[in-house]
Amino acid sequence: MQSFFAYLAGKAIFRRRARANRRGILDAMNREHGYTLMETLVTLTLMMILSVGGLYGWQRWQQQQRLWQTAVQVRDFLLFLRDDANAYNRDRVLRVGQDEVGWCLSAEGGGA
Repeated sequence: MQSFFAYLAGKAIFRRRARANRRGILDAMNREHGYTLMETLVTLTLMMILSVGGLYGWQRWQQQQRLWQTAVQVRDFLLFLRDDANAYNRDRVLRVGQDEVGWCLSAEGGGA
């Protein structure tokens, strides 16, 4: 029987604690929380400045990647033409042209 009474006493203590916790939560909810207009404006301004800087860095990185990929493609094309010319013992003529879309690199094969 003692364990039953100890159980009830423990439950009563738990109920008191839970009631106190609920009161504490309600008191905290009744207090005003939030940010002032000035704090919000400062935060938004900082976020905009950081976003613009990040956007500029991202665009610059993309341009560098495009340039690097194009340079790799041109290098691979020139290596292919060199290997082809050496393998078949023939001359290759490169032509570079530009139109409204962009640049074009083409090769013409010379017969042996």
